[in-house]
Amino acid sequence: MKDKPLSLPPSIRADLLALLKMGKDNAITAANLSDELGLTGGITSETLRLGIIKPMIEEDHIPIGSCSKGYYLISCQTEYYEVYNDLEHRISGMKVRQKGLSRGFEKFKGKRPTYRQ
Repeated sequence: MKDKPLSLPPSIRADLLALLKMGKDNAITAANLSDELGLTGGITSETLRLGIIKPMIEEDHIPIGSCSKGYYLISCQTEYYEVYNDLEHRISGMKVRQKGLSRGFEKFKGKRPTYRQ
């Protein structure tokens, strides 16, 4: 079942951009961003990430980084490389899982997998 499209005010990207601070040391959590934006009613950190932040990066080319402390505007080359390398690492992990998935599907061909003891 497909999720219902997100109904957000047209200014949401500009509002979010105004809230983001420059630099990793000034990161703001998804919860704080949601509160500041007045987002309620089932808006999760994943919704914020996929529905607002991801399009800002992919469509508007806004250099937004993330870390354990939240989201921030990338302010220097070191932060850029940290975020870029993290993405590369995740991509390589996904490729490993993709290969395992393909091998498993070929091996079991729709039959229930079991572990041999």
